[in-house]
Amino acid sequence: MNKKIISSLLLIILLFSTVMLVYASTLYEYYNTGDNTNNNIYGVIWQAMTFTTGAIGHTITSVKLKMYRIGLPSILTVSIRETDVNGHPTGADKTSGTINANDFTENTNGLWYEITLTEYTLTVSKKYAIVCRAIEGDSSKKVSWRMYYNGGYTGGNGEESSNSGGSWTTYLYWDYMFEIWGNSFNPTNDYLALDLTGSEYKGIKTLLPLKQDYKIVYKCSDINGVTDITYAEIRLDYINKNVILRVTRGAGDTWTFSEQSDPSNYVTLNVASSTHSTSGTQKTFNFLIKINWNWGDSSETIGIRAYVIDSTSLSDIDDYSNIFGVEAHIKAYSLAVNDYRCNPSQTLTFSGYWYYDGTSIYPPNNDYQIKVKLSGVQKGSTDTTLVSGYFNINDVNAESIINNYSYTIEATYMDSAGSFNSVIVDRLQVVLFSSNYNPIIDNYVKISWVITREYDNSGVSSFIIDISKDNVLWLDDETLNYGYDISIIEIVIRYNCTSVTDNIYNLNTFTTNYIDVSWEAIEEQVIPLTYVYNKIVSDLTVVNVTIKCVYDNGISKIAFSLNNVTYTNETLITSNPFTKNILSLNYTTFYARLELNKTSIITPELISLIYTQITEPPVESNISGILIAIFILVIAFVIFMVYFRRH
Repeated sequence: MNKKIISSLLLIILLFSTVMLVYASTLYEYYNTGDNTNNNIYGVIWQAMTFTTGAIGHTITSVKLKMYRIGLPSILTVSIRETDVNGHPTGADKTSGTINANDFTENTNGLWYEITLTEYTLTVSKKYAIVCRAIEGDSSKKVSWRMYYNGGYTGGNGEESSNSGGSWTTYLYWDYMFEIWGNSFNPTNDYLALDLTGSEYKGIKTLLPLKQDYKIVYKCSDINGVTDITYAEIRLDYINKNVILRVTRGAGDTWTFSEQSDPSNYVTLNVASSTHSTSGTQKTFNFLIKINWNWGDSSETIGIRAYVIDSTSLSDIDDYSNIFGVEAHIKAYSLAVNDYRCNPSQTLTFSGYWYYDGTSIYPPNNDYQIKVKLSGVQKGSTDTTLVSGYFNINDVNAESIINNYSYTIEATYMDSAGSFNSVIVDRLQVVLFSSNYNPIIDNYVKISWVITREYDNSGVSSFIIDISKDNVLWLDDETLNYGYDISIIEIVIRYNCTSVTDNIYNLNTFTTNYIDVSWEAIEEQVIPLTYVYNKIVSDLTVVNVTIKCVYDNGISKIAFSLNNVTYTNETLITSNPFTKNILSLNYTTFYARLELNKTSIITPELISLIYTQITEPPVESNISGILIAIFILVIAFVIFMVYFRRH
């Protein structure tokens, strides 16, 4: 044969082998969990496991078996054979490979070992047998193959031969641990992932409706070249929504993206901006999709099914789990009212932000029908121009009744209504007082006031108030809670509040009273005090005069006359009797004149006489007169006796 031809053939074989090696890592048939016991392989004792290929044709390049050793069993040979009508291994090896079992673990739980085979093409939907033997082993040096007793594998079962494969016994409850690895001749799905580079999203991979186009990267291959692919698809949420997005090959390596099936309009495929690229026998497709609001909330477990089919109708289908989630609701944040304690019917402004729930990312500028509500009833207008998530409704009239009100905010696609802090509708109460409602002219009175908030009766200490008297402004922008006034004429003056502002809450709606103060002139009062004696007393008798008065406030003096003797500046003590001793001149009528002290700014009420009492002192108070009389009589007697003796 021509050397050039031989060289070319060798090169083709080498290239083909290289290509096959690239795709030698695909797992096909397997039963690889649940092992609970084992069987031994040595000498003439062979073990086999039958399996059935799937609908996709492929080659076999290796098998992986879960095994351990007892002693040193030496070489283990593994081969693939066909099966007969009874399901037993039959015929010669289709392919085989060996491994040194002396390197196996002695741990009875076993380990997985890969045995490379000469590549062989398996027929689709056909039963084959994995046949294992260790002909140099014996009962003390053997290979143990892990299996799941009564495992329930439906594609095959365990087989045992005690005569080196001459005959076989079927054990339906033996399911040995195995994996079949090889290459497919069908087009293959190689890769699918969500590329969030430069994107805004929630959590790890939760997409936000209408926020932007998101990129899904999908790769597939065809060993016969990319132009052998007819079309490829990705199916979003293939179990439930099954949104099918397709890319179809045209002439050569040209491709067209399309929405193959999306009747509920869950997504929008950006056909113009989606891209593709080629690398050898592999295609990369970049699907740019926008999630729509009606997708609804989904956790980050949404799967995507990839499907590719070639020109001969061979195909591959693979499911990729946990690719993305969706947050399809917005939530209100940073809610505020321009006045949380306001006057009745005052105009209020409500503002805040709407973000995707659980994020600080605002939705696209649009009309989200944002409304303020009180007990389910809309208040004010509807904000239809959400920009950067911000809303502002500035025409809400507060309620007219004093109370506490809880407003909410609603929007399209909201997770739930947002709640503002409570708004208190309040009003001031101004109560005026006077220190004296009937003062004497030319005396000051103190006009004071107490300001409270009607909602909770709390006191207002910082304020500005206007007070009028007889409808003329008297105190303007007063910050104290009192003022003094005086009149030099007899007059009645009415005081009332005309304006007040609470400096803390800016409340200026109020209720108030009015007060009338009547200035009067004082009149001197002469009060007759009469006492009639029941017996005659001497001119020297001391008479006790008692006067008791009551007054409201301040310090007062009393001036009075008794037996034509005037007493002035006698101090009265509240509710205590005033007593004055005088010498009786045998008058039985006494007079007291009451006088107010006009030096006090806070003028008391007019003093009123409560009672008067004139009492005669005890008899003992005349002993001195009696003694004098006796003394005079004694002296007279002595003089008489002296005179009598001389004569």
